[in-house]
Amino acid sequence: MLPERATARGIVLSEEGVILIRRVKKGSEYWVTPGGGIEEGETPEVTMHRETREELEITIDNARLVLEVRSIVNGVLQHDYYFTGKLAKGTGNKIAGPESERANGDNIYDPRTVTLAQLDDINLVPDYVKALIKRILMGENVDFMELNLLPSG
Repeated sequence: MLPERATARGIVLSEEGVILIRRVKKGSEYWVTPGGGIEEGETPEVTMHRETREELEITIDNARLVLEVRSIVNGVLQHDYYFTGKLAKGTGNKIAGPESERANGDNIYDPRTVTLAQLDDINLVPDYVKALIKRILMGENVDFMELNLLPSG
C-alpha cells in the first residue's frame, strides 16, 4: 500500500494576474501555486488559507474549490485540492514562514505575479494547472472538476 499525502493549493488572483512561486531547486527552475500539506483535523479550504498566509502573508476572499486531483507522485498517493480566490490583503511578493527558513542559494522561493501573457513562458507544475489558470485569467466561469490520474486496474 502506498503512503498518502493530501495538499491544498491556492490559485490567487490579483489585479495583474495570478500569484505563483518561482522555485529553483537542485538546478531546476519551475513554478508552483502556493499551498501545502493538509494537517490532521483541517479541511482543504482551511489548509489553503493557512498555507497562503504562512508562505506569502496574504489573505484570500471568495475562495472556491475548482479542481480535485488524485495521482501518484514519486510513489506517494497524492490528493490535491485547488482553490481559486481573490487577493484580499498583502502583496504576495515576499516568501515567509518555513519556506523563508529553508531558502538558500540552492533552494530558491521567489513569489511573483504572473500575467496571462507570461504563462506560456514559465514551467508551471503540474502542467494541467497552467491550462486551468489560463481559463480563469481569460474570465471563463470555471466549474468544479475532478481529475483522476491513477492507473486503472
